[in-house]
Amino acid sequence: MLKAVLLDIGGPINDETVQEEQFDDAVLTAAREIRDVSAEEYADICRRAVESFAPRAYRFIMWELAGHDREQYAAIRDHVQQSGFEHFCVRAEIPGLLEPMSRTYKLGIAANSGAAMLDRLAEASLLQYFRSRNPGAVVGLDKPDPRYFELLMNDLDARPEETAMVGDRIDCDMVPARMLGIKAVLDRVGRHAGQQPRSSDEVPDAEIQSMNELPEVLQSW
Repeated sequence: MLKAVLLDIGGPINDETVQEEQFDDAVLTAAREIRDVSAEEYADICRRAVESFAPRAYRFIMWELAGHDREQYAAIRDHVQQSGFEHFCVRAEIPGLLEPMSRTYKLGIAANSGAAMLDRLAEASLLQYFRSRNPGAVVGLDKPDPRYFELLMNDLDARPEETAMVGDRIDCDMVPARMLGIKAVLDRVGRHAGQQPRSSDEVPDAEIQSMNELPEVLQSW
């Protein structure tokens, strides 16, 4: 019987559409100060970031645009960081989903973010629904490290077979969940929506196109 649900923040909860658009604008502006970058080249770089399972897609994109030159990479990175591209926008369906889910399951945050994300969730009146509040940067463990998932399950007093992971990436979310025997739900949204498993071991237990589909999936387990 399902007892706990781990939720990624970026994608399933935070609609990163605006953030990704602002990142694209900022990184291209910086890169084009160095060299010509066509829309086709940029699209290819973004595609390879996803298909190669790059752990940090933004860093991969900046490194490719910099031509693997450290100084140019630093210049692009600094411009992007100063642009303030990070944007937090809760998906419209989330407030109405988390409240009833929190009464049925023990919810945990499973995200590679810092303490600032907790503040944003609190400001959106969502933090109250999570019993486990341990973003990766706070505890010093990042996805896809299986030790991070084990820490979260321990925090929620749940075994792998009693736990589900909901995320938008196969590499960071589905792979470690499947490795540990956690039910894996892939939310196909955002930059990684087209990411595909490399083997049968990485195939999610379920896929959803909207978080509104999640309750029915969880109830089936």
